[in-house]
Amino acid sequence: MPRRVIAEKPLSSWEEIAGYLGCETRTCMRWEKDSGLPVHRVGSASKSHIFAYQSEFDNWLRGRTDREPLTEPPPQPRPERRFRPRWMIPALVIVLALAAFGLLRGLPRPSQPSDFEVDGSRLVAFDNHGRELWSCETGQTG
Repeated sequence: MPRRVIAEKPLSSWEEIAGYLGCETRTCMRWEKDSGLPVHRVGSASKSHIFAYQSEFDNWLRGRTDREPLTEPPPQPRPERRFRPRWMIPALVIVLALAAFGLLRGLPRPSQPSDFEVDGSRLVAFDNHGRELWSCETGQTG
């Protein structure tokens, strides 16, 4: 007598598998890798489309011999973050900009000429304190 096969609709995503097993999708992926959860892939790539059958999950759950509990791992504590207000970085940028502006203002700037004099063929420019700023030999006699 031929064997009667009952068609079972496969679970076709990690979300469906996780819903059936009552856990997170990452847990299902870990169980496939570490504990042999019966998941089938279309193609050979690890990112290829997956599917699975509920009856294979039921048999897998009954036949497990390892001692690993099938529960969600406890959540890992997050590393403690130091308090850093959101305004601190913009404030630091502003303070540094003001400091740079203050330093630049303190640098000596070239003086503007306020007077000039022609001495033979030489042109001399003076600042408002009477100091020579520059001179140029014109080559002109006059």
